[in-house]
Amino acid sequence: MKNFLIILSSIFLISCSSSKQYYEPSNTQSLSTTNVKDRNLLAKYKDYEIINEQDNLTFISNPLGFLKILKDIEVIFDKKFDAKIVGINTQGNKAAMVDALNNIIIFDLYNHEYILSQGYGKALGVIKKLPNPIFTDKIIMIPTLDGKLVIMDNFSHEVIRSFNVGSSDFFNNILYLNATSERLLAASSSKVITIDDNKSYIKMLNIKKVAEMNNFIYILSSDGTIYKYDYRLNEIAKIKYKYANFNGAYAYNSFLYAIEYGGYLIKLDENLNEIAVYELSGKISDKAYFKDNILFYDGKSYKLQ
Repeated sequence: MKNFLIILSSIFLISCSSSKQYYEPSNTQSLSTTNVKDRNLLAKYKDYEIINEQDNLTFISNPLGFLKILKDIEVIFDKKFDAKIVGINTQGNKAAMVDALNNIIIFDLYNHEYILSQGYGKALGVIKKLPNPIFTDKIIMIPTLDGKLVIMDNFSHEVIRSFNVGSSDFFNNILYLNATSERLLAASSSKVITIDDNKSYIKMLNIKKVAEMNNFIYILSSDGTIYKYDYRLNEIAKIKYKYANFNGAYAYNSFLYAIEYGGYLIKLDENLNEIAVYELSGKISDKAYFKDNILFYDGKSYKLQ
């Protein structure tokens, strides 16, 4: 019995010593709330979520497969698809979409006709929101839920190339995608890929969030480190925040803002020198987001300084 109690006490001490620890900044400032309210377009469509905003168009979808396109507040397109639309972008009357079953869809919005529908297999778990497809003059770039980036001819709709950005068996979808006719950046939770000057570069990292600013890439990793890279993935600078759990990143006015789950907003300059840590009111959920120069979350809004 005595030996059993000793073992039990040891297990208790080990479990206590290995309990989760949290980021605790030594100096914080307050960040005043504002009276700015975001457009509450979803008040009328409570089971929908916004999946993209493009010019004066807002794209919303729900779990039943309904997709609505709103111009200001007027519904200009409304259709039920086989599964929820999780990513969409348009060029004229052509929409490139990805649904929750990991199907790529090219759809004629004017004639309500499928141009293409192609399955890409089951995705085993999804992290956060899927980036939306990107149109350029000649190609369409479409991220899939299983971590592929599909590059398709914008006219024939034939697949030119596809490659894996994700490298995990689970939670493998692309987290970030940005591209022009000359440069591409794509990231999953485990890998970042760039194409610059027709050469590709790859780095393996545990990635939480990605931002771009002044021709540099900023990556917030799962161990609390923030990295600055050029587009050939040469490391320029880094800073580590012990126990930090990042769930948002935003570049504005040559400053990088990192959201930390415990209720903090970290402001850094472009060289990753810390400018300030703002303490917000309560823990920050995944529903926090930036729009223009405002942070919205939990019914509150904060203007970035």
